[in-house]
Amino acid sequence: MTTDDPWAPCAIPAPATPQQSYEKALDAAGYGAAARARYIAEAADPEYAECEWDNNIVPAAEAAGIIPEPPAYELTVEEQVREWCHRAASRQFDATHGDPAPWDLTQQDVDTIKADTERLVVERGQELAAFLRDNPRTPEDPAGAYDDRVFALLARAPGDGTRAETEETTK
Repeated sequence: MTTDDPWAPCAIPAPATPQQSYEKALDAAGYGAAARARYIAEAADPEYAECEWDNNIVPAAEAAGIIPEPPAYELTVEEQVREWCHRAASRQFDATHGDPAPWDLTQQDVDTIKADTERLVVERGQELAAFLRDNPRTPEDPAGAYDDRVFALLARAPGDGTRAETEETTK
């Protein structure tokens, strides 16, 4: 394929994720994966060196401003769906059982919550995933308002409401 082919596929690199940018900054500062592996390999006690690197050297470099702090882990949409379904199942269980303390739950209670979580994932997962992709949480969202919209979506019976109604309630 030649470069003057106007129909040639263009290789546009995807933007770097926060984790990739962080790893690049570590490499540039000399604290990347290769430096870590070298430090551990050269140590008399590799297990101790690994702990030393992770718990002392890197945090000290972060505190000194030599390297940035690691980015916060961002849940995937699938992980968010499972988390929201678990929260909804837990809220429903609490509402029907008088809001028991976590240490008062029996194994049967935990299994009930897990089963309800799985049921919600199967029944409402696709719809919730679409909602989460179309309506990401923003810092401007009033406290609790976003949660209320998600729980309202999960509380509806499957197939209730159209997509237009869902979008209308999210505004």
